[in-house]
Amino acid sequence: MALRDTDYIYSSARIRAAEGTSSPRERIERMLESKSAGEIYAKLTGGENADIGSNQAVSENIGINEIDDAAENLVENAAHLMLLSAPEPDLLKFLLYQFDCTNLKTAIKCGIREIDARNMLYKFASVAPDDVISAVRDRVFDKFPENMRIAAPEAFEEYAKTSDPRSIDLVIDRACFADITHGAELTKSEFLINYAHAKADITNLLIFDRVSKMNVRIRESLLSRALVLGGEIPHEEFISAIENGREGLRGIISSTRYYKLCDVFSDSASSDDIERDCENFIIAPVSDIKYKPFGIEILAAYFITAEYEAKNSRIIAANIISDSGRSSDKIREAVRMAYV
Repeated sequence: MALRDTDYIYSSARIRAAEGTSSPRERIERMLESKSAGEIYAKLTGGENADIGSNQAVSENIGINEIDDAAENLVENAAHLMLLSAPEPDLLKFLLYQFDCTNLKTAIKCGIREIDARNMLYKFASVAPDDVISAVRDRVFDKFPENMRIAAPEAFEEYAKTSDPRSIDLVIDRACFADITHGAELTKSEFLINYAHAKADITNLLIFDRVSKMNVRIRESLLSRALVLGGEIPHEEFISAIENGREGLRGIISSTRYYKLCDVFSDSASSDDIERDCENFIIAPVSDIKYKPFGIEILAAYFITAEYEAKNSRIIAANIISDSGRSSDKIREAVRMAYV
């Protein structure tokens, strides 16, 4: 049962205090000023008051694995505080389902190959790693959200028929987005429902764009299996437009709330630019939550912001470590800024 905004007065204040005095944009700018992966690591692990000069973690030996670990810890800590602060934590667990999805796919693939997946799983998903391992071993998935619970045995069946690990991804991903949308709808929050729908719809736009470039003999069949659930745009519209590529895609979204993405999916646009602009579209409404005094949205926005700060730190660090020679302005073009 959804709570009222006033039930979140205390938890909203707690989250606002945890956000600190610097804005997400200021934190990104500090990341962009970094000259080494060690500086990024220090800023990820030391918070607003990180002393770059004296932090022993600042070392040229810091690589992308250490950045990944620090970024994952940032998201884990945000998830922990979000749920700890919430008067009804279960209402917000749908934000963790994407990590359940990854864990479940990883555990199934490792189980098939008889590999221990324990150290590969996110610790902060809604289903604990030990329970994921047990579920795959015993083929009992009761602790997962409904759609993933139903999809897991189907994933095993699809793999048995195809011997293709990607078939596991298709089945579990499709179910995951349905669970995310269902969880968002339970909150009764317009912001969170729109966020979930947008994640599903834009995932389908990106899938459409990739599949449309494939061999004509397989693309319609693959598209029908790859499209995820939980969005607003009917799957039939994607399937009927597949032969027309991006022109067909623009026709689909021109009369929807995603119409601003028509220019994003221009015939000359690169896949990287499209993915960045689509993610910016999804997270742009997060910036409006800073004007809301209290409510479930404040807790959710805190977690979503941490997710994208973690992603941005990886993008910036990867460019520094690869010594790509890109200027900070060029790297800035790659980061996701819409939530700031």
